[in-house]
Amino acid sequence: MDNRETFKEDKDRIINEIINLLKHEFDSEALLIIYDEYTKMLSSYLIGNEYDKVILHAARISEVLMAAIYSRYIGNKVDYNKVYFWKLCDALKDLPKKCAEDEILTLVIPSVAESIYRIRSKNV
Repeated sequence: MDNRETFKEDKDRIINEIINLLKHEFDSEALLIIYDEYTKMLSSYLIGNEYDKVILHAARISEVLMAAIYSRYIGNKVDYNKVYFWKLCDALKDLPKKCAEDEILTLVIPSVAESIYRIRSKNV
């Protein structure tokens, strides 16, 4: 078995583990979009010299993840095709924080997602 086959098997195993962990927290539509974008991102990376596409897919993952987190907190479904990323990050940061998990989901993750989004905006 070559490195690419091993990598693909590892990737599939990791993705399935992530989906199993998150399926209780986020709706299936968000997870399917994230899975699809992750697969595209990984393919672009493995093909090589397609780093702009890698960054585009990473930014899309960031958008959907922010929308899924926001949806979880407000209790209403968000349209994943109409994500206003910066407004969403600001809204997440403004949510009340009752525990450490809230701090991570509404402050830390949006900050990391903003970094990815800024890189995408500068490179594309």
